Amino acid sequence: MLKNANSGFQWLNSIFFRLLFVLTLMIILAYLVGVVMYNWGVDTVREEISDSMQSQVIHYRENLENEISRIQMLQYETLNDENLYLLATIPGSMNKYERNQSILRLQQHLNAVKNSSAMIVDVLAYILPSNIKISAVDKYSPLNERDLAAIKQSSKSNASPFIRDGDSYLMTSRFPTPSSGNRNPLYILNIKIDKKTLQETLKPVMVSDQNGSGGFLIGNQGVIADVSSERDSLSTSLSERVLQLSNVQDVGSTSLVINEQRYMVFYSVSRVLNLTVVKYLPESGVFHKLKDYVYWFWLFTIVIVVLTVIVGISIYRIIHRPLIELVRSFRKVEYGEFDIQIEHRGNDEFKYLYHRFNLMVKNLSTLIDQVYRQKILAQRAELKHLQSQISPHFLYNSFFILHHMVNAEDYENVSVFTKQLGSYLEYVTRSAEEEVPLAKDIEHARIYCLIQARRFRNRIRVEFAELPDDYHMLRVPRLIAQPLIENVFSHGLKNKMRDGLLQVSFHTVNWMLYISIEDNGEEVSQEHAVHLRSLLTDHWDEEQETTGLLNVHRRLRLKFGKDSGIAVSIGELGGLKVTAMIKLEGLDEDVPHADRG
Repeated sequence: MLKNANSGFQWLNSIFFRLLFVLTLMIILAYLVGVVMYNWGVDTVREEISDSMQSQVIHYRENLENEISRIQMLQYETLNDENLYLLATIPGSMNKYERNQSILRLQQHLNAVKNSSAMIVDVLAYILPSNIKISAVDKYSPLNERDLAAIKQSSKSNASPFIRDGDSYLMTSRFPTPSSGNRNPLYILNIKIDKKTLQETLKPVMVSDQNGSGGFLIGNQGVIADVSSERDSLSTSLSERVLQLSNVQDVGSTSLVINEQRYMVFYSVSRVLNLTVVKYLPESGVFHKLKDYVYWFWLFTIVIVVLTVIVGISIYRIIHRPLIELVRSFRKVEYGEFDIQIEHRGNDEFKYLYHRFNLMVKNLSTLIDQVYRQKILAQRAELKHLQSQISPHFLYNSFFILHHMVNAEDYENVSVFTKQLGSYLEYVTRSAEEEVPLAKDIEHARIYCLIQARRFRNRIRVEFAELPDDYHMLRVPRLIAQPLIENVFSHGLKNKMRDGLLQVSFHTVNWMLYISIEDNGEEVSQEHAVHLRSLLTDHWDEEQETTGLLNVHRRLRLKFGKDSGIAVSIGELGGLKVTAMIKLEGLDEDVPHADRG
């Protein structure tokens, strides 16, 4: 027998060789983990930077859309200005005083529009019947050839609200509009946008601390505004590639190589303005600090190798030899030899282990019996303790309902209600049975629902499905369904003033019986559901109060195993869905073995 025991401890099967193998494997894993962590760090930084940059671009685009939309609203309101209309329609019917007053009031209106935004440098009204141009900043003057050219340019259809005018951009509108069928306008209103001011609004968003960063606006007439931290702009090289991408999706990012330099490019398309906002920055300036991680990683690898050699030698001298003797002794116990005594010459932990091993062998049979009986008694005591924690708090309200029914002399319903209440009390106060048929526990839960439904009859509706006949006699711990339903009335639907719904259903899938309780309350958020799941997943503290969901979860797991218990999620009704799971496989009860779908 000893020979057979020793044959299992050849070099390749020894604990020493395995420890060395594990330590070597740790070095490889440490290297792989380092590589993964490095790549993960790069990807995380890239993602965070991308999200931040993309958010900046989107935020600027939204602000620009809002500002231009506001200016357009002012422009459309100015088209309906009474003075502008009078000067365009009845200039011959006005005397000089009336005409000058109308021009002055119109000029004041135009000046108010100009002062409404820092981007506006001037507001111009071209009145064709009167052959005059009125400016918000200059005196009115007759139309000249340049004005007529501007009017002709403004009359062209353009998808973008901006029309290039030298170093500025025009936002133009006319009356009547082209859609009215009149091709000859009475007057045209142009708002002149300052290109420098537009670039100033772009600069804080686009230019970062990295050299080479910048951004620009692209329209159907090319680059509208361009800012860069360097003198040489990359907008010309990048604009064509970005426009190709923007035709596919409105928001995105990419990595492009320009002049042997890789850039991170972010863009957002404004379909309202027919503009594309673009921001770029060099990758080298963003990720150069990550290279320090590589040096630290190699230093870490060298330290691991040195420590592995030291630990390997120590393991062989201190652990390997006494461990072989201890394992040989265990092998003897495995074959039923309990008269073993082993000694250790050193004065270390192995001496204590050898001594305790000798005592363990001596008392092994007695300890096995004691531990087994103690485990059974502890489980029964825990079940008793968990069941005793369930308290029917709703009885106070039930007696209050009964009081009102008696005062209303509704004796027929009093008889039904008192019978239900008596059945409820009989079930929860009887402690003779630790386990009951599932049908009895479900019937108790149904009675509880009827009582609660009477209390909340104007607020909550209950849909209670029938338990399949095959599972009526399945024995379960008492009070597993009623606490789950009580949780719905106490928390899920407590603030539901009307149209509350509670559904109880049953189904089986692959040897699992599911009892689902779902409501349409709005009290439980996704975060709270995640918190509940974490409570059900974590180990319980022995001092922890176990009530409600935790109570039922623990009792089901004690009875049916770790695959059973409680699961929580947000249901299809919008509220919390609590599912009690009972694993049927391996039970002695006569439960069905087919039709599990």
